[in-house]
Amino acid sequence: DVFVVQDEIAAAVAWAFTISWRVDVPQERPASAEAFDLFLRAQTAGLPYTPEAKRAAAELLRQAIALDPNYSRAWTDLAGELSTLADMTKREDYVREAQ
Repeated sequence: DVFVVQDEIAAAVAWAFTISWRVDVPQERPASAEAFDLFLRAQTAGLPYTPEAKRAAAELLRQAIALDPNYSRAWTDLAGELSTLADMTKREDYVREAQ
């Protein structure tokens, strides 16, 4: 089916772009070393372009934010993961949380 192939190609391209911009070391360091560790773990957890991986990354980022509510990079990445999840799953609750 042409649409299945198209979806597979789109997912592969999106995953490739994710790798190219997500493996950088962040410039900002949070106040908490544990928050930074959770942030880094979220980077790896979210690399597969699947809803399960994006949910895992979002949960790690929520934990990092709970430890350091001023960690802007974690907030930014959480919004990105939730936006991706909303697009993948068509669930509006992810859109609301991302905002």
